[in-house]
Amino acid sequence: MKPSIGLIILAAASVQWLYFATSSSLSKAKFPKKGLRRSELLLIISSVVLAAGFAANIDASSLWQRGTVTSSASAVAASNAPLASCATVAAGMTTAEVTSRLGQADETRSDEETRGPGTSILVYRGSRCAVHLFEGRVEFVD
Repeated sequence: MKPSIGLIILAAASVQWLYFATSSSLSKAKFPKKGLRRSELLLIISSVVLAAGFAANIDASSLWQRGTVTSSASAVAASNAPLASCATVAAGMTTAEVTSRLGQADETRSDEETRGPGTSILVYRGSRCAVHLFEGRVEFVD
């Protein structure tokens, strides 16, 4: 991704501001009876340029829109969100009933080594629960 001209100008203004802030704070020039030292005047001018750079790079219309723009992370989280809570799952339900209520599981694990043949676990990370199945029916919800 190539940086835009506005971002390059903003970066240059930021470096300029840091330079003038450092030179103003380390300046050994005497304070005049009236007005400002040259380094302080340059710092004020640099601050105005930096503020203008920020203002030029802000998409002001997005500040007034509510909820219309979603980030890709929130869109992914919303697509993996369960349809209902694990509290709606009861013992004896079939796997099809569970997936119709909670959606597709994030992970399906075999639990045959621990609980025997025909056992599996449906893991739902979004709702932080696991549905333990025995031969296609819910035994318990964790």
